[in-house]
Amino acid sequence: MNRRSFLKHGSLLASSLATTRRFAHAPEARAREQFSLHVLTDASDRAIAAMEELIKTSFANSTRVKFAEYQLAGRHLGDLVVIKNQSVVDYRQAHDAFALQARALAKNLQLPRVMENPVLVKFYTDTQSTQAQNALVFVNNVLVQQLPFGAQAETHEITGLRGRMAIALRNGSVKVAGTSCRHKTCMKMGAINAPGQHLICIPNAVRIAIEGQNENGLDGVTF
Repeated sequence: MNRRSFLKHGSLLASSLATTRRFAHAPEARAREQFSLHVLTDASDRAIAAMEELIKTSFANSTRVKFAEYQLAGRHLGDLVVIKNQSVVDYRQAHDAFALQARALAKNLQLPRVMENPVLVKFYTDTQSTQAQNALVFVNNVLVQQLPFGAQAETHEITGLRGRMAIALRNGSVKVAGTSCRHKTCMKMGAINAPGQHLICIPNAVRIAIEGQNENGLDGVTF
């Protein structure tokens, strides 16, 4: 099994990333620290290795981590986005150990820059939630809308920092249906339908997350 197949077929312990390279078989447990790392890059192998090391050193308290990657067609602005415990992390301005490592990762991948047909690489906390209930819309880390999933398809408009967006809700999923930003990367990310997944528009500083409920009836939101 190659590295990508290995990563895609289940949850891993954050502490085992970049060391044992094996699956986690520990009992199911809710993550103690929630995070999501998104890198849009044309050097996915280097990105994966660097992201694993960042998770191992900075998010060891996160119990289970999921991985996904897919290619986006066209020209896009490649960058690194870090979401930790309900907020986008401004690692370019901070001076702690995590920020230094994140900046080194971005520098190694020469981010941000425009690139052709990049790959979106994501590592995110597995929250064990089972049912999506609401789409949460944040602008510049401020919750501006909480949209419940209903039986009918709905479209809502959002005002971001640099323009407007339209998002479509249907059958427990949400996607970006339209945006005024130039590269329209967020539209090509497809739909999300579970906690731990995000839609992000960097120019508009818009982030969309899923609020869900697990089998115990507890709310679970991963940002």
